[in-house]
Amino acid sequence: IDISASPVPVSERTLTRQAAILPVLPLRGLKVGDTWTDAVKDTTRPKQRDPRFGEGNGARYTDIRTSYSVDSLVTLRAHRCLKITWKSTVSIETKMIFAGSESFTEESSSNSGAMYFDPARGVLVELSLRTEKQSTTAVFSRESEVIPTTSTVETRLLLLPS
Repeated sequence: IDISASPVPVSERTLTRQAAILPVLPLRGLKVGDTWTDAVKDTTRPKQRDPRFGEGNGARYTDIRTSYSVDSLVTLRAHRCLKITWKSTVSIETKMIFAGSESFTEESSSNSGAMYFDPARGVLVELSLRTEKQSTTAVFSRESEVIPTTSTVETRLLLLPS
């Protein structure tokens, strides 16, 4: 990908964030009607710096389950594409311990997406993703607080004509 002529500045962070929305496809051929499920559980030990509390160490538990389906073969902007859809649920629990404080975060999200992939040319023609996320963070220190958040993000990637 030549990003030097991009109308919007593209950084490595931007590319990493966009790569996270791409579905994980199996290492085998796909045909219309195929379905599969991926499930991943992970535990990490993040370190974090908070301007109020300094350095912290923690534990993060992640549980992701995604169901995929190859729905159809369609023509989209002169590309013969497989339409692959997916739905996933993500659950993340994080505990961080700082000097004199602790924070707990529970986050759950549901994602649904559709991808149009041209297998003959090996290109992603279009991708759409909707993410609905709810989280609650509880901070226990001299001044305790509970912070609920809800967000909905819709993302659409399109292959531009050359």
